[in-house]
Amino acid sequence: MSKLFSFQIIKRSFKSVWVWVLVAVFAQSVNYFAQSSQADNATELLANAFINGNIMFNGMIFLTLVSIFFSTALITNEVDRGTLAITLSTPITRKQILFSKGLVLVSALVSMNLLLGVLGSLTTLMFGIQFDHGTWWTVIALWLVYTLVVASIAFFIGCWFNKSRYAMVTIALILGGFYLLGMLSTIDNFEFLRFTTLQTLFNTDAVINGDFLWQFIALPLIAIPFFVGGAVKFLRKDLPL
Repeated sequence: MSKLFSFQIIKRSFKSVWVWVLVAVFAQSVNYFAQSSQADNATELLANAFINGNIMFNGMIFLTLVSIFFSTALITNEVDRGTLAITLSTPITRKQILFSKGLVLVSALVSMNLLLGVLGSLTTLMFGIQFDHGTWWTVIALWLVYTLVVASIAFFIGCWFNKSRYAMVTIALILGGFYLLGMLSTIDNFEFLRFTTLQTLFNTDAVINGDFLWQFIALPLIAIPFFVGGAVKFLRKDLPL
């Protein structure tokens, strides 16, 4: 295990992303409490309204932004500052850097989603909302998979750029484009756009109706090539001092 990971890199990478974990959890917690407390009768705020209001809309934006910051903070920012090139002058290898940062990225996203899942469940209990917790945790699991796909795209782009500002702009344009296309696809004359956006594969209504297996299969199939492609590029790229 020590040949694959570097505790020094893990520690440094964790310092780069933990703030964003707290920001995302705090922002979503505000959404949970705001939506629940504003209901005329909390028992009327059913699972589908709570899920779609907090995850399908606000939550998707927050986690997309957080995934962008995670990926650029872990890879591009250090390349931009030249710290990775300095690190490689030590016994630490590129593979150790890659696996260590990948471990931090996945661990941060998993921890964040678990915290948001727990807070969502506690909020519904606090306000007495009629709620199917099994459906909620299925959506949280799908949300995690979707977040990993978003992170894989951000990671892939981050590995190709040496300047963090270029990486962030490119990632924001692509993921923002997905979000815009997803919104347009809800309009009758633009329904065909649902085939051009990643959000089609994040359908909370399908989860609520019990039809979600295809999403759990399709999303990882998209993430894997981006993670692999980004890793290959990172292992071969020139790192400026």
